[in-house]
Amino acid sequence: MAVRDADFKRMAELLKLGASMLNESCPECKVPLFKLKEDVFCPLCNRKFILVRSDEELIKTTADLSLRILEKIAVSKLEELGDLVSATTNPDKQFELVSLISMWLDVLGKLRNLTSRKG
Repeated sequence: MAVRDADFKRMAELLKLGASMLNESCPECKVPLFKLKEDVFCPLCNRKFILVRSDEELIKTTADLSLRILEKIAVSKLEELGDLVSATTNPDKQFELVSLISMWLDVLGKLRNLTSRKG
């Protein structure tokens, strides 16, 4: 990807805002990555990155991200099921949905327990 004048201006603006230009580069654009506060990102394609220094850190970071993704899925399913319970008047269907809600609450609790142990 060719770097244009507008791209250089964006990088200069990031430096003015206090961002740091890193030694690592974007695998897509091949331009240096920037760090602003805790975020590491490519100034051209706006992809975020997590930098790791060891295999152990990679495994821990991957596990943490997986737990966060699973937690988002569980919360999303609970919201969907809540909407379905509100929309139905059939007691049998409500019982089935509430059973599923209970299962997802258990999953969410286990995920949060794992997350709190890591922190």
